[in-house]
Amino acid sequence: MVFLGRRRFSLARRDARGPAPAARDWAVRTDTRTILTSTPPAFHVCRDLDVYKGGGRVFCRAWNVSLPQDVV
Repeated sequence: MVFLGRRRFSLARRDARGPAPAARDWAVRTDTRTILTSTPPAFHVCRDLDVYKGGGRVFCRAWNVSLPQDVV
């Protein structure tokens, strides 16, 4: 069960996507996606990062992290 103030949630989810800003003199584009979920035992974060230069993807990375709720 997730508690936010006095409200309880057994499952919560937040999905955020979009381009991340780059410095003006960089000719790259970055796309990110973050999914935050929660289950009774843990919070879960999934994060993707893609970097494009000249129309092709030059870097990608994914993170998947779980944090037990009892440490928060």
